[in-house]
Amino acid sequence: MIWMEDFATAEKEEVEGRFDLSTTAVTPVQISKEFLPSRARYLRAWYRISISIKTYSAEKNIESTIGPQIAVLRLWGDVWKQNNKIYLYSDPASENVRGYLNLEPFMLSWTEGNDIERIPDECQITLEIEYDPGKTLNRTSCPEVVREADPEIGCRTELSETGITVDYRGQIKGEGWNHRLPMDIKYAYPIDDRLLVLLRRGTEGVSDPNVECKPSRNILYFDSGGNIKWRAQPSKANDGEQTHYRNLWRYDDRLLARTAAQSYVELDAETGSVI
Repeated sequence: MIWMEDFATAEKEEVEGRFDLSTTAVTPVQISKEFLPSRARYLRAWYRISISIKTYSAEKNIESTIGPQIAVLRLWGDVWKQNNKIYLYSDPASENVRGYLNLEPFMLSWTEGNDIERIPDECQITLEIEYDPGKTLNRTSCPEVVREADPEIGCRTELSETGITVDYRGQIKGEGWNHRLPMDIKYAYPIDDRLLVLLRRGTEGVSDPNVECKPSRNILYFDSGGNIKWRAQPSKANDGEQTHYRNLWRYDDRLLARTAAQSYVELDAETGSVI
């Protein structure tokens, strides 16, 4: 099985009623609007999205569950390598394309080989799309439009997997702890009962921060007690100067990042060191 987790935003709506979800690591994922969480079917919404690809079997569960904040889609994938896409269908008998995934991320150099060979011609695709209202409101330049689309939206997102609440303006809260950060939060990935956070350089965070963070080490990993397990090792640009991290995603059991110098970096998930 191949698995990836990334953040995505709804950038535009196609004529067929499908949304282009622009991600960190890949060209857009396209998915039918009715497959998105019911509370988040609007442009500019942000989602945390995981994709798993495995060999298709008719005996496997292909039922989808769509709720207000989370949609779990089990779809049938038809791989067209000549078009660089996996076309998505509700079931093998359907001829109605409900969207597609791009094969590009499985051919990039950071995969250490051509992972496209791991993808069967027919496969089962599971997409888990979780609406992130806090990130949506923090990143939008049109808050009035977002509030009209989702009147219940606020600046905080509660991560059900961890019991942690993330305020993208620079604050995270867990049971018995409250961290105020010196920069805004750009990405927050819950991993079991822990939290992986990338901070946005050039932002101010909240007043009176109680966590220190150098701009070049702007990825932090918190354990279940709110303790900082590691800060990412600085990465260097071609001129030897330290740069900062701009994007972050997960690929199988690996942590991948893109720096401000536009280079790909892999981080050790246990230590935060550059591999």
